[in-house]
Amino acid sequence: MGNKIARTTQVSASEYYLHDLPSTYNLVLKEVLGRGRFLKSIQCKHDEGLVLVKVYFKRGDFLDLSHYERSLSQIKGIFSSIPHPHVWPFQFWLETDKAAYLLRQHFFHNLHDRLSTRPFLSFVEKKWLAFQLLEAVKQSHQKGVCHGDIKCENVLITSSNWLYLADFASFKPTYIPYDDPSDFSYFFDTVGRRLCYLAPERFYEHGEELQVAQETPLKSYMDIFAVGCVIAELFLEGQPLFELSQLLAYRRGQYDPCQHLEKIPDLGIRKMILHMVQLEPESRFSAERYLKEYAEVVIPTYFSPFLHNFYQCWSPLHSDMRILLCQSVFPEILKQMMNKKSSDEAGVNSGEFLEEVVAKESVSFMGDSLMRRQNIDKGLVHDHYELLGDINSLLRDAKKVNNPSHVTGNAHNSTFTENLKKLQTGKLLQTISSAFRGNDHPFLKSINMNDLNSLMSQYDSQSDTFGMPFLPLPKDRMRCEGMVLITSLLCSCIRNVKLPHLRRAAVLLLKASALYIDDEDRLQRVIPYVIAMLSDPAAIVRCAALETLCDILPLVRDFPPSDAKIFPEYILPMLSMLPDDPEESVRICYASNIAKLALTAHGFLIRSISLSEAGVLDELNSQQKPLTSSTRTSRRMKRINGDAQLLQLRKSIAEVVQELVMGPKQTPNIRRALLQDIGKLCCFFGVRQSNDSLLPILPAFLNDQDEQLRTVFYEKIVYVCFFVGQRSVEEYLLPYIEQALSDMIEAVTVKALECLTILCKSGFFRKRILLQMIDRAFPLLCYPSEWVRRSVVSFIAASSESLGAVDSYVFLAPVIQPFLHRQPVSLASEKALMSCLKPPVSGQVFYEVLENSMSSDMLERQRKIWYNSSQSRLWEKDLLKKGTDELDSLKNWTDKQQGLGVQQTVGTFQLPGLTDCDKAEAKLRDMGAFMHNDSSTTVHRDTQCPEKLQFSGFMSPHFSGLNSLTYEKPAEGIPLYSFNVDRQGMGIPPAASDPPLQMNSLGVSSSAMPLVNPLSESFNLASSVPAPKLLSGSFSISNGSKQFHQVVHEPDALENESTIFNSTFQDVGLSSNIKGTSIAPEDANAQTDLSGFSSSDRATIPDSGWRPRGVLVAHLLEHRSAVNDIATSADHSFFVSASDDSTVKIWDSRKLEKDISFRSKLTYHLEGSRVLCATMLPGSTQVIIGASDGFIHMFSVDHISRGLGNVVEKYSGIANITKKDIKEGAILSLLNCPVDNYTIMYGTQNCGIHLLDTRSNSNTWTLKATPEEGYASCLASGPCSNWFVSGSSRGVITLWDLRFLVPVNSWQYSLACPIEKMCLFLSPSNASLSSADRPLVYVAAGCNEVSLWNAENAICHQVLRMANYNSDAEMSDLPWALARPLSKPHSQSDVRQNVNRKYRVDELNEPPPRLRGIRSLLPLPGGDLLTGGTDLKIRRWDHYSPDKSYCICGPNLKGVGNDDFYETKSSFGVQVVQETKRRPLTIKLTAKAILAAAATDSAGCHRDSIVSLASIKLNQRLLLSSGRDGAIKVWK
Repeated sequence: MGNKIARTTQVSASEYYLHDLPSTYNLVLKEVLGRGRFLKSIQCKHDEGLVLVKVYFKRGDFLDLSHYERSLSQIKGIFSSIPHPHVWPFQFWLETDKAAYLLRQHFFHNLHDRLSTRPFLSFVEKKWLAFQLLEAVKQSHQKGVCHGDIKCENVLITSSNWLYLADFASFKPTYIPYDDPSDFSYFFDTVGRRLCYLAPERFYEHGEELQVAQETPLKSYMDIFAVGCVIAELFLEGQPLFELSQLLAYRRGQYDPCQHLEKIPDLGIRKMILHMVQLEPESRFSAERYLKEYAEVVIPTYFSPFLHNFYQCWSPLHSDMRILLCQSVFPEILKQMMNKKSSDEAGVNSGEFLEEVVAKESVSFMGDSLMRRQNIDKGLVHDHYELLGDINSLLRDAKKVNNPSHVTGNAHNSTFTENLKKLQTGKLLQTISSAFRGNDHPFLKSINMNDLNSLMSQYDSQSDTFGMPFLPLPKDRMRCEGMVLITSLLCSCIRNVKLPHLRRAAVLLLKASALYIDDEDRLQRVIPYVIAMLSDPAAIVRCAALETLCDILPLVRDFPPSDAKIFPEYILPMLSMLPDDPEESVRICYASNIAKLALTAHGFLIRSISLSEAGVLDELNSQQKPLTSSTRTSRRMKRINGDAQLLQLRKSIAEVVQELVMGPKQTPNIRRALLQDIGKLCCFFGVRQSNDSLLPILPAFLNDQDEQLRTVFYEKIVYVCFFVGQRSVEEYLLPYIEQALSDMIEAVTVKALECLTILCKSGFFRKRILLQMIDRAFPLLCYPSEWVRRSVVSFIAASSESLGAVDSYVFLAPVIQPFLHRQPVSLASEKALMSCLKPPVSGQVFYEVLENSMSSDMLERQRKIWYNSSQSRLWEKDLLKKGTDELDSLKNWTDKQQGLGVQQTVGTFQLPGLTDCDKAEAKLRDMGAFMHNDSSTTVHRDTQCPEKLQFSGFMSPHFSGLNSLTYEKPAEGIPLYSFNVDRQGMGIPPAASDPPLQMNSLGVSSSAMPLVNPLSESFNLASSVPAPKLLSGSFSISNGSKQFHQVVHEPDALENESTIFNSTFQDVGLSSNIKGTSIAPEDANAQTDLSGFSSSDRATIPDSGWRPRGVLVAHLLEHRSAVNDIATSADHSFFVSASDDSTVKIWDSRKLEKDISFRSKLTYHLEGSRVLCATMLPGSTQVIIGASDGFIHMFSVDHISRGLGNVVEKYSGIANITKKDIKEGAILSLLNCPVDNYTIMYGTQNCGIHLLDTRSNSNTWTLKATPEEGYASCLASGPCSNWFVSGSSRGVITLWDLRFLVPVNSWQYSLACPIEKMCLFLSPSNASLSSADRPLVYVAAGCNEVSLWNAENAICHQVLRMANYNSDAEMSDLPWALARPLSKPHSQSDVRQNVNRKYRVDELNEPPPRLRGIRSLLPLPGGDLLTGGTDLKIRRWDHYSPDKSYCICGPNLKGVGNDDFYETKSSFGVQVVQETKRRPLTIKLTAKAILAAAATDSAGCHRDSIVSLASIKLNQRLLLSSGRDGAIKVWK
């Protein structure tokens, strides 16, 4: 065949490649791969994937190809019986009149392409491919099939490094002429490179034609020569062993390939190749013999049978099962690869073992999948594996720091290897994740208290660094070159794994394998795949990928110059999205690893600088160096460049840290995670950058009320102290440590004392500062907790050692003497001090002493005791005896001041047998009772009394009261907070029966203090202080009086007016979309105020709510039709308006008061349907709108934020748009469900009420109202998420039980009229817990009135009525809400009348006119209400003082004075608040007259009905209103 075909002429007709192929093959030409003269190779698309087609065009005489077809069929049949083949025959063939076609599956890589593709093959991978090539030839020869054309292009490789030998050339000639290269070029030189893999004996010289038959079969030794050439090219990095001319010269004995083979470092491989390519064909071994002869010399013993069997089990499995298999046999893989025994001993039963594992894991996988599917249906899915970066593991790490039994990181890799050998399958992943854990990482510089002093000695002030961050790797670390094969296997399938926990397992297996591979493989193979997994949908996978990345990078020590900037150009940009990750666990993981990542980046930078100094990078960057520059100047420039790169790196890390712990998604857990490695972070930043970048943000952690965060803060702050220096500690950090000494949590106090002890031992304190610290700490010697007392003793002992013997007995001994029952042997001995301590007082007495230590006279006397050592020994008795005597005189003085007020005396009970101290304790209880009864008088007596100073942010009460509550010179650098009495909000002076203001200096709850009313509820003052604040949960106020002391930062006269409201509303956005809820959905406490005030404390703020003045700030007129709803974002950065003009507009609220031409930032268009309602999901930027065509639209607002405050810089667009067709008519109302932050309740025109889960875009439940009751026009939900109320278009109000989804109570509004609007009534703060839970709702229905109803029993409590300008006569005295419904007709004879009465059929012909009245409601804290309606006015109704209600804005009507007043009446026992005109009407007003007056109103009121109200919080709170006139107005 070959010689006949060779005589044909070459025709190039690529347009006819597939012309003659039947259409049933469904092949589409994609690319022409090879244009050989003999066969054309093309890549085609098929229904089942890519196909390679080799085309032979017939030319000239008829050729009989049936013989070759039989040969192809025979080869395919032979190879099909091989169980796990390395050979790949042609799968289909077809002969037509014009061409012959050979088809097989297309492979993306052949050996020639793979040699030039990154990541480049490692040495062991080349050995593995050579081993498989010999296995392929062995399989082929054992079946009696010779290839005939083995070359790199015919060796195919999969992504998992499994090799196939393809394109068996049974149709090519066995022999070709020696002196005529045309046949070689036609048949074997397909790419024109003139490379020759043919054995020398396949060439015959002129005259030998008769000795070699044309159809002589191939011999096996011919293929062995070609295999030798391919293996040589494999190990020579793609350089061929022979070209055609070289092979012919080698055949003549004129060329020696040994010199070329010297580039291969392995002597055994060189010998094997030379043996394969020797000229004597009979001397060449078979493939099977080469595998045996060179098994231990060239081929590792674990290749066969273990690894080869493992690959055979791996290949047929899908990706999830592959990971399960690898996870199960990973310890065995490691054991086999580290074993030096012979292959017969090492893997005798490996095939049976692997088959058993695969069968076991298959059964387990199917069972787990079924169980997981069932658990998903039940909502009971829990991951079996430990979550990386979660809170529990973070706490365990903190406990393991000082526990040597848990330290795994200091062990060498050999220890980890031994652990893996002992593992069972289920424990593998946990050991992998703990091997690199936290502070015990063995490859980075460990920073603990013992190393701090030595680390400080390495400080380089010029570069602001602390030396090399990498520790030297252990000399005996284990290497396993075969592990790179397992790494390649994992990388090949990791992106196709479906189950999240198995993807996580794959990432952790990559981490384990990375311990044993070299640096190049870590950078080129593992790192890219791990970074790709950072965008995985599952949080556990992202955490595992981040942990793996941060653990692998410190292992890399040697990297090519091309990777010198891998951190600034690749790693950090790819991690930039993690601070905004939606899952908290991922952000926690990032925070816990940012220090490790920073030190690793620093190490890479140092290494790149050393490469630059060695000239490696210079050769890459510039081809020639300037001859004029000296070496000294060049080094100086390189040093400057290195410092600039380090500064830029520190700036990048600082931005990441700031975004993590100060951004909008920061949580206490993230801050705790960052603090765990704060020492390493300070080491990276250096002294100057730690002071500039890190130190300013750390005190903000104390704003958080999380007690665990404060504990970790004071535990780790000592590391920061060492790095920032003595001055920064004294001026900035020390006041915060002092503050912790009075914390309500014992652990916080203990950690602060331990920090002081360490700083004292390290010589951080000057004598004056140390004495001040002793002054703050020594009263804790009588603390009830032994844990605290031991910490104080440690600090005093360290202070004594630092002061010296003389100063200790002069300054220290007199202070602690009252707490000792005998003199200790040494003040510097902790053991001696503990043995001499007196028993502590009870907790009750201790707290009472502190509570009553606020007398200025007592404080002055205590200062004298401090400076007069002769009197200090009498401290205890003097405090307890004289203090009570002064209390009696103080009480008598107060009684005189009360005059005719209530006289309250406290008797001092005295029992026989009591000691002086016991009597004094009783006196102290009396003093507490006195303070309890007369605190309000004390407050009025002195506006700067110690009660106020006690709560100032720079000052904290101290346990002994010594020099405590009057800090003469506040510490510098700390914001000063002061208390101002809100005299404008005082209202009525407090009565004598009002509960007094109680000060609890230690923040103890009311139940722990016997002198405080146990029914009172305390609120945390820190939650009401506007940021920035420094309170840390140390103080509380219980059962406050009717005055409220607002906390002001740098008080200003202009700010005092609105500070109370700002603090009350600082975290809440109220808009019409949550009017039914009235409380921001992110507020989890049902009965707390919007600011965090408890129920009982809000009552102490009479008339302290927000009172808009009606000053127009902005007038927005972009909508062309009515604006039906306004929704505000949770952070008040933007708001959304929904309009009848089929648009939704997004407005940047931060620029309301800045831009003169204020315009919307984004617009979302609907296709012709009106937008009726809108809302926003709490804590996100997702907007949900309801349209008149029955569609719910959901989309996200994309914006770019920058800076510390996360200020929105640019709105980039609208994303993630989804639509849902409800198919129940128009969407009439949307309501945030208080159950969670991702469900929305909505009502439809076809009487349906649904709960939509925005995550799955499906309804959770559906409720149906009866048609005769009308559709649900408005909804209101309770804060406890147990109930909601619906109002219908026919006046039916229904209370629903959300737990059981059943109607609890339903009643018809008094007169048949639609319910226009409803909102929740915010319970007054002095209401009891049971009354606060009642379903109270404001209902806007009827003509110009709003009524307050209890939906539980359908009882009306209050009616708010607007003045009616539309009639000459006065309004009826009976409100609509209290009118009796019309009596039902008794006659039921006329069926049509009954139907009409039930379904209102007559409304189809003549719809009833819509009553004029209220269209929008906005509830305020304490029961107050804002309303807007058809009379174009916005009113504020005061719930407690109705006479203080007023009109915020509205048209100025001529002839009608706007001096309306509000009077209170009673009707049927219901309070009716009536708006009344002071002067009678002089003209008759119609609707047209009101609209005309609005058009000429100078104040800028609305010109049509007001349909929506909302509020936003900027520098001050602003009111948003929208109307049917298409305008949005902003008021203040």
